[in-house]
Amino acid sequence: MGWYYSPMDWYDPDCRTAKNADYVKRMQEQVRELVTRFGRIDVLWFDWDGGTIPWEQDSTYRLVRTAQPGIIINNRLECSEGGNSADKFTGPNADYLTPEQVIGAYDDERPWETCMTLGTQWSWKPNDEIKSVNEVVRILAQCAGGDGNLLLNVGPMPDGRVEPRQVEVLKGVGAWLAASGESIYGTRGGPFKPGSYGASTRKGNTVYIHVFQWTGDTLRLPALPAKVVGSRVLGGGRADFRQTKTGIEITVVPKDRHAADTVVVLELDVPANRIKALDVPVSAGVPPPKK
Repeated sequence: MGWYYSPMDWYDPDCRTAKNADYVKRMQEQVRELVTRFGRIDVLWFDWDGGTIPWEQDSTYRLVRTAQPGIIINNRLECSEGGNSADKFTGPNADYLTPEQVIGAYDDERPWETCMTLGTQWSWKPNDEIKSVNEVVRILAQCAGGDGNLLLNVGPMPDGRVEPRQVEVLKGVGAWLAASGESIYGTRGGPFKPGSYGASTRKGNTVYIHVFQWTGDTLRLPALPAKVVGSRVLGGGRADFRQTKTGIEITVVPKDRHAADTVVVLELDVPANRIKALDVPVSAGVPPPKK
């Protein structure tokens, strides 16, 4: 369970004024209630509005972690200090970065989570343009392939329901995960960094190549410092490979490809996480997928 909390209150007459200390006391009591009255809380997601952040950050973090020692807290309570942005700065107290409406860059040193909307904005609106199942699957694979996480927003309708169109997209992504979730859950990004070809994830001795679109019969990737001992298409299908000192060539016949994401499974003779992440030249992949 996670809470979203907005420290700023645009309607409170004391917020960001000479009486801000009084406001922060009330703010901290609200936070204290959230982390003490509802059992175990896994995540606290602070937001910000780009303005000043006089929230007594150190003591606010301290009261949260005292009440919930295992909690994970994002970076936005203090990310704008000195002009720092949410996708690059965690500060001394936060746990992870929060790029917004964009897929974060590959980073296996600092935890990050892209926050993105299923529609075009955070709130619901009639006849909004929403992302397709294929788009969400690719976004999810790119986040996992960048060694990050995806927080997907669904804005409820005025009566509290989730719009049926959005429900169908979520069910479609769930169906894809039911069949291909092993390439997402419990994985780390790499060893091939995301690129125009798609992305890759890994766990144990296994590498999952997420190919979004094919322009020819063969995908060419940089050389791996490991031997490929087996290959297949996740969910069923044949993937042929040719490994040389200069790279790996992967071929999947059209009938075994998938519209959203063809996941090619490579089995290595060593743990995949030992391999340093590799840049993939644009020429080695394929163009970005169309909607």
